Amino acid sequence: MTKDNEKEQEERGLGRYDLFEHITRKTGLKREETAFGTSTVQGREDMLISHEIMLEGIDFSLVYFPLKHLGYKLVIRTIAGIFASGGKPEGLRFAVGMSSRFGKAETEDLIEGIMMATERYGAVIRHFDFITSLTGLTLSCTAWGHREDNGAERPVPAVNDLICVTGDLGAAFTGLQVLERERRIFSDGAGEQPDLSDYEYTIGRQLKPELRSDLIHDLSAKGVTPSAVTVVREGLATELMGLCREKGLGCRLYYDKIPIDQATHRNASEMNYDPVVAAMNGGDDFEFLMLIPVSQVKSVSDTKGLTMIGYLTDSSEGCLLVTPDDAIVELRAQGWRLP
Repeated sequence: MTKDNEKEQEERGLGRYDLFEHITRKTGLKREETAFGTSTVQGREDMLISHEIMLEGIDFSLVYFPLKHLGYKLVIRTIAGIFASGGKPEGLRFAVGMSSRFGKAETEDLIEGIMMATERYGAVIRHFDFITSLTGLTLSCTAWGHREDNGAERPVPAVNDLICVTGDLGAAFTGLQVLERERRIFSDGAGEQPDLSDYEYTIGRQLKPELRSDLIHDLSAKGVTPSAVTVVREGLATELMGLCREKGLGCRLYYDKIPIDQATHRNASEMNYDPVVAAMNGGDDFEFLMLIPVSQVKSVSDTKGLTMIGYLTDSSEGCLLVTPDDAIVELRAQGWRLP
């Protein structure tokens, strides 16, 4: 990759992938080609391990994030990649870095949220620890599980493979914008508790996300084997372009096929932005993005909760978005850049 191309990729918001490539060139270390944040164990390809860290002020604000919900979301973030890699989470280890402003009651709320999520998704807490922090609340979690397909290899992604996504997108980012707006109003001196009844869906998707693990199992029962699965964590554009870059392919995505909930449309319209922008460049939707062989189209077309939004192309065509009026624009991601 030339310097001009590296700069172009950074401008597209793919600085994280450039960093992976840089570290690989300098050290020889290779990034696992499994779902985001998930890896296998050498000699035990059926075993999956996933690790996550959440930082106060970066990943969450305690002004509006209840600790119980935060514990729940920590587990969701950690186990999502295990489901995406064809596995089922079994155990969890977590550590919490916290200051003296947190007491027993706050800690209990956090643990309660973690336990609710582990019970919901069939995992067990195996170890936990608490350490002192001078920089705010820090949450770290490691999960492990086993692939349910006995380590069977997935097909190689190819031109014309279907691009599919579970659920709907953009809700979590929209909920975050609502929460941030109300936080600013409160901080400016209004002092009144806001009425958030019109934003329950989008706020709920931000504070307490759920995983469509049922769809993963439904597709497996139908004999559908995706060529790749990842978790929509940093917006559809970033995740899709990252997949295409890893697989050496391009894509054609259809604007009017991207699933958006009516509540997301309504809340985004109130704040004067296009909800598709939230879907493409927002974060924390925790839906599954799948590449599925075109030969399996009949098996997925009638799967409730799964939407076909595009298809893969040759890398020479790039990553493109088709608008409702059939205009074609280059797909861009708004992820972080290298300094």
